[in-house]
This record gives sequence, structure tokens and C-alpha cells, in this order.
Amino acid sequence: MSISPFRVFLLLVCLPVFLQGVPKAEKSEGKGIWARGQTVFLFTKVRPCIEESEIPSAQILVSTDGGWSWTKRGPRIEGSDFEFLYERKGEVWIAGSHTAEFGADPFILVPTSLFNWNRYTIHEGPSYLERIAFQKKSQLIARVRHINTFDENWKEYIHKSVDGGRSWSLVGPGTKRGGEPGVVFKRIGRKIPTWRIVDESDGGFAVQHLERGAWRTVSAFASTPCPGDRH
Repeated sequence: MSISPFRVFLLLVCLPVFLQGVPKAEKSEGKGIWARGQTVFLFTKVRPCIEESEIPSAQILVSTDGGWSWTKRGPRIEGSDFEFLYERKGEVWIAGSHTAEFGADPFILVPTSLFNWNRYTIHEGPSYLERIAFQKKSQLIARVRHINTFDENWKEYIHKSVDGGRSWSLVGPGTKRGGEPGVVFKRIGRKIPTWRIVDESDGGFAVQHLERGAWRTVSAFASTPCPGDRH
């Protein structure tokens, strides 16, 4: 059976449109968890299967029903990690850095609503975010280790924001480690008192909740190998 040139043309034109609705296969890794009541934040690293770049991205998953269902929220940030968290009056600030290959461009996610954020850069260039804290209502201070490839003695500098993290200025070199006053952001981890992430034998991971002295799996994220992966 022959296909007319006109039908071939329609297929080539329409195929990209059809594929837009097809979900992309991807692999995910559980990196951290935070919860308040029935609201649970899951911090993941996601690597798309059909991308030229295989650099994983940081992605937040949010559950409002105690971990039974999840929705992607916030920006998806390629080559980065979410590292610190601070919660105040139901709003959550999240800070992290670009970690692919080398540390760079520490950032903060400033909440615009309960489950949405805008991203702002604390410092541009090779660096590591060592510590971040709230000093006053809208004043933050961050200790950032600047990386100098020509000098092994990497120094820490203080960066300050007076508008809730939306803009930052360099104050100067850091002196005594952790000497700045303020409420320090907590480091994001894979276990908190009543929630934890555990790796599964198949390469996936599970989210577990502590109930009556025993850990119970609430959600399981199975490993989904990309086409062409070796087993």
C-alpha cells in the first residue's frame, strides 16, 4: 500500500503536536523530606530519559494528604540541589546551589504562596552556600564560600538581603564561623522525626511515616530505567 506525499507531509507536521501530550520518561531520586501536619515536601533529583543533557534537576514534590498523592511544585532547577529550609507562619523558604561539576550560584526560593516560589540568586559565580539565617522580619544573611581556582584557601563572605531574599549585597569577609545572629535555616535531610526516605532494592525509593512506633510505607517510587540503560 502506498502513502501519498500529502499524507506524509501531514504526519510530519502533526507528529510533534501529538508528542507534546506524551509524558517524558524520567528517573527520580529522593534527596530530602519535610512535613508539617498532612503537608509533606519531597525534595528529589530528576533526570529525563530523552534529553541531550543527562544532568539531573532539583524538583519539589508536594503532598497535602499525608504522602498518598504528589504534585510537582516550584521551579525545576537543572544541575542543582535543595540544601536548606526555613518555615515561618506556614510559608517555606528553600535555599540551595548549583552542584553539577562544581559549586556555583547559590540561590533562594522565596514563597509567593504556600506551594509556589520565585528563585533569586544570592551570589553569582563558583561558590558554596555554607549557612543562611533570618535576622529580622525581612532581613536574611548568608555565609558563602567563594571558590578561587587559583588559590586553595577559599574564603567565606557574608551576603545580606533586606527584602526577604529578593536582592542580595556583599557585606564583606566572614569572621568567626557562625557568629552572625539569627534563626538558622535547617539542612534538608532524608529523615525527620516522623518521616523518612529509604532506598529500595530495585533502585527506587519509598516514603515512610512513623506510626505507633513502626515505620510504614506511604508512597513508593519505583525505579523506571531509561531505554538503553544497562542492567
